[in-house]
Amino acid sequence: MSKITDGNLEEKVKVHNTVEFDVLSDGINKTVDALKKAIEAESKRINAELENGRTIQNSVLPDVFPDNDKYSIYASMDTAKEVGGDFYDFFAIDENHNAMLVADVSGKGITAALFMMNAKALIKELILSGKDPAIAIRDANLELCENNKARMFLTLFLAILDTNTGKMICVNAGHNPPLLNHNGKWEFLKIKHSMALGVDR
Repeated sequence: MSKITDGNLEEKVKVHNTVEFDVLSDGINKTVDALKKAIEAESKRINAELENGRTIQNSVLPDVFPDNDKYSIYASMDTAKEVGGDFYDFFAIDENHNAMLVADVSGKGITAALFMMNAKALIKELILSGKDPAIAIRDANLELCENNKARMFLTLFLAILDTNTGKMICVNAGHNPPLLNHNGKWEFLKIKHSMALGVDR
């Protein structure tokens, strides 16, 4: 019994000294078998939910990558679990400016994925509104802090590329700096970063 209560559900009770112990052993073994089946069924249900969440999450990530004489983009995401909070996005603001961002939501699972989808839509909307990138991210932070009962937060790196001049404006909200390649030599982009989003108003 101590092995079973410690979590070893493969253990069988085999005490048949009396009729009472025989009935008790059989009852315990049947209960453990039922518990194992319930755990297996719940595990399958959770895995199915996570797979559905992963499919939904991947559907909101861009998968058509621009490739022209000025620049090219490629991205992929492989989560540690079926559903995670990491995401990327890129989109045209106007004919001469393109936004690119990488973000990481705290935690994993369905809650992080839902927070990610909300944050992604909010940030894109604010950037497309024409606001200065720093102001857009500040406003996103204020919105994400509102009613944040799950206490989620995210780090983010945002770059706005001017395709005419090649200049790039960057905003870093607590994220790891990106790597730049200069003639085969890699180095971290030296950029000041502020606090993660959703932490403090």
